This record gives sequence, structure tokens and C-alpha cells, in this order.
Amino acid sequence: MNAFFTQIVIPNKGSVARDHLANERTLLAWTLTSVTFLTLGIGFMQFFRIEQKSQCKDIATVIPISKSIYDKDVVATVLSLCRPIGGMCIIMGMLTLFFGSFRYFQVQNMLMKDEFPVMRLGLVVLIIINLSILILLLVLNFEIAL
Repeated sequence: MNAFFTQIVIPNKGSVARDHLANERTLLAWTLTSVTFLTLGIGFMQFFRIEQKSQCKDIATVIPISKSIYDKDVVATVLSLCRPIGGMCIIMGMLTLFFGSFRYFQVQNMLMKDEFPVMRLGLVVLIIINLSILILLLVLNFEIAL
């Protein structure tokens, strides 16, 4: 544990400082992305929780369209999908933070050895998870619109 808090001093030859600072900026970008996912997840959970507890009984008569957003079937669809989407966003935020932290320490150790690890599989996994969340959101949108 003490080794974690000690400061590592290395000679600044060539682009060493620039590389380590770029690694720190990348960690901050991963953290920002993680906080964004967490915020979206909490927003999904809270928005639909507030919508579910609405006390307005005449809300369905406001919009005269045959299938409005306030129809019982549409509200049930939205409420059934909001928790999984919010949960996936929260899990994605935690995974992104974990992955970014892991990547930061991995790159830092490799930079100490004058090497750089190339990321392939992790990026593909994150892209697939992000696309699945996007597709789920599009399905939710089409369920409400049709």
C-alpha cells in the first residue's frame, strides 16, 4: 500500500513527461465518460420514477392523438424499459471507470519500461456495449412512436 502513494521520479528524456501527461489526460477523459454514463443512468431511473408517481388523472386527455405518450400501453412499455436502460448506463459507467483506471496504470507501467501497450479488445467490447445501449434506446423510441 505504501508503494502506491510514493512518487516515482524518472529522468525526462525525449518525450517522457509528455507521454505521462497524455496518459493522465486520458484517465481524466475516461473518468468524464464514466460520470456521463452514471448521470444518464441516474437520470433514466429518476425521470421515470417521477413520471410513475404522477398524481394527474386527466393527463391522458391533454393530447387528442390516438396513441399518445400517456396511453397505458406506452407508459407500461417505457416503465418496463427504463430500469434496464438506467441500470445498463450505471453499470457501463462503473465499467468505464474501472477500465480507464486499469488502462492508466497499465500504460504507466509500460511507459516506465519504454514500451506502449496497444488497446484492441477492450475498445471493441466498449463499442459493442455502447451500441447495444443505443439500439435499446432506439427500440424504446420506436415502441413509443408506433
